[in-house]
Amino acid sequence: MSEKTEISILVDNVGRTIVGRIKQNKDSIEVENPTVVNIEVKQDTGQIAVQLIPFVFKEFLIAEQREGSVTWKFPKNLVVVSDDIKVDDQLKQQYENVFKPTPAPAPAPAQTEPEVVKLFDDE
Repeated sequence: MSEKTEISILVDNVGRTIVGRIKQNKDSIEVENPTVVNIEVKQDTGQIAVQLIPFVFKEFLIAEQREGSVTWKFPKNLVVVSDDIKVDDQLKQQYENVFKPTPAPAPAPAQTEPEVVKLFDDE
């Protein structure tokens, strides 16, 4: 997708809630970098945890595609979209974090030989 579109939500024909940058065409809905909403209920507390999982992991793509965006086309007759939904800023931030490049790990500090401590005087 060339222009930046607003982050929106759609539901596909198998009931997955998908978050991404949505652009509608005549026959399809294009979703840039789609994520699937995963909801986990903690049985002991009843709390709900919401997590966004990439529709496809970048690690499955060739190296040249990992840095860019990926657009998926969903046929309009297989998805449901609401024009009334405005996505919360926290969900937008979580979506953006999914696609932020991960920093390279810092190099491990050089290992130095530990100082030898004499327990007994060997003379």
